Amino acid sequence: MCMSTISIFENRFYVVSSFDKNHFWTFWRRPWLAAHYIAFGLMLYHDAQLVPEQTKELFNEIFRELPCLPEFIYHSPRFVAIHKDYMFARVTIFIFMFTFTSEVSFFAVSMARNLMKQLESKKMAPKTYRMQRSFFNALVIQISLPMVFVVIPLTGVLFLRYTNIYNQAMTNCCLIAIGAHGLSSTTIMLIAHRPYRQTVLSWMKWRDGVSGSRVKVSVTPMPI
Repeated sequence: MCMSTISIFENRFYVVSSFDKNHFWTFWRRPWLAAHYIAFGLMLYHDAQLVPEQTKELFNEIFRELPCLPEFIYHSPRFVAIHKDYMFARVTIFIFMFTFTSEVSFFAVSMARNLMKQLESKKMAPKTYRMQRSFFNALVIQISLPMVFVVIPLTGVLFLRYTNIYNQAMTNCCLIAIGAHGLSSTTIMLIAHRPYRQTVLSWMKWRDGVSGSRVKVSVTPMPI
C-alpha cells in the first residue's frame, strides 16, 4: 500500500512538473523506485529470518511476559511466536513510515507549488489548472481516508501490546478494520474520481439496458 502510494504521487509529480528528457529526474526516477522495492523486500526478508524456533521453552518464556490469558490459548497448536525481540521490527517500521510520510509530503507540496507557478507564468491554462487541482484533491482524499482504516486500528493494536492488555474483541475489530482497507479504498476511489464513477455507472446502465431489452417469445403449438 505504501509503495503504491509513493509511486502514484511520484508519477503525478513527474507529469505536473513537465520534466524534459534531459532532466536528471527523468533518468533517476526508475532506479529510485526500484531501490524502494528492493529495500522493502530486504527488510521483510531480514524480519522473517528473526522468527525464532517454535520451542516449548520459548512459549513458556512468552507466556510469563504476557498477562493472564484464556486457558485455550496456552494449549492451542496454532500459536506462533513471531519475535522474541521486537526492537528490529520497531526500528524498521519507524524508518519506513518516516520515509513514506516524508516522500509523500514532498511530492504533494512540490505538485502544489508547480501548479501555482505554471498558472502564474501562464504556462498552464486555467481550465487545465482546475482539472489538475481537482485530480490532486481527489487523490489526496482517496489516499488519506483509507489510511484511517490502517493507522487507527494499528495504533490500537500497539496500545494493547505496550500496555499488556489482552482484549480479543478489540484485537479482532482492529484486524477487521485493517482488512477492510481494500474495500474502503476502492469505494472512495469511485466516489472521488468522476471518470471511474461514470464508467461504473455506465456499466450498470448498460447491464440494465441489456436486461431490459430482452424480448419474451412465446411459442404456441399449432395443430398439424
